[in-house]
Amino acid sequence: MKNNKILIFSIIILVVLNLFSLGMLWRTRHVTTTKMPDREVSAFTRGSRFLYKDLDFSDDQKKRVATIQRNHIAGMKELQHRHLKLRRTYLENALSPDYNTARGDSLIDQMAAVNAQMQKKTWHLFRSVYEVCTPSQQKKYRQLMIGLNRRHDKKRHPPVPFRQER
Repeated sequence: MKNNKILIFSIIILVVLNLFSLGMLWRTRHVTTTKMPDREVSAFTRGSRFLYKDLDFSDDQKKRVATIQRNHIAGMKELQHRHLKLRRTYLENALSPDYNTARGDSLIDQMAAVNAQMQKKTWHLFRSVYEVCTPSQQKKYRQLMIGLNRRHDKKRHPPVPFRQER
């Protein structure tokens, strides 16, 4: 009899915990899908806000960077669309019963070329923003970019400490 009471009590506790967990999951999903009311709606990326804060851009510089970014985003959207289209075509080719190796290799080469164009455009964006900066801002920008490049290096395993340029 005592074992039955413990079993019933355990089942009740488990049901309550499951209901609580499901409620928390539902509530958490609900919170993340809503937009924060005080957040500024902007066409700028997180990177531009990061640069504005760290480099202390003037209003004129902010306008120039915004123009550069708009042009960059427009060009990148077109390249990303081309890359996605090539990737879908490659996937269709790879999953078809009569896989064409030459066509697959050609599509991979085209995807690599588009990816190289996207990387080139990204580095041109960095250079364009660098040219907008004043000499003191350029020094800070250089430090930020070197630090970010070190953090994204795939060969390193431990974190690289951020060093100040002297």
